[in-house]
Amino acid sequence: MLKLGIESGDQEVLDQLNKGIDLSTASAVLKTLKKASIACYCYFLFGTPPENHKSAFKTMDFIVEHHNYIDFLNLAIFNLPALSVEAQSLATHDFYEGDLSLYKNFQHPRGWQRSVVRNFLEKEVKKHPAVATILKRTPEYFTSNHAPFFIDNKI
Repeated sequence: MLKLGIESGDQEVLDQLNKGIDLSTASAVLKTLKKASIACYCYFLFGTPPENHKSAFKTMDFIVEHHNYIDFLNLAIFNLPALSVEAQSLATHDFYEGDLSLYKNFQHPRGWQRSVVRNFLEKEVKKHPAVATILKRTPEYFTSNHAPFFIDNKI
């Protein structure tokens, strides 16, 4: 199995984040992996500073378009690293009083707050039949970025 951090289905968002990911290349890789019978676990990140509702739909569309090539899926909500360059230019606050995490909550520059992103994921993305099919076969611990630390004796 190969884990791909595609992160967004909107090329403009990827470019603004300086990810170095080309969606046409990612598409070709997904198709090639399927032909080679290599399972693919894809990670997509929602709520990044350059993303908005329209670009999030582009990510959903990318997943749907490639659902036959994606075996497992992680749909994550962006966490802003507290000491990142981005954190210096955004209005930030702790997630809760006394929060000692490495991440900050932030005022999204395009109004795409975490609660809105979470609702979008639950009501739009995860409800789409193509996405729901992938999520049904994705082991629960794959939805954690700490998945390599878990062992499933059933596999």
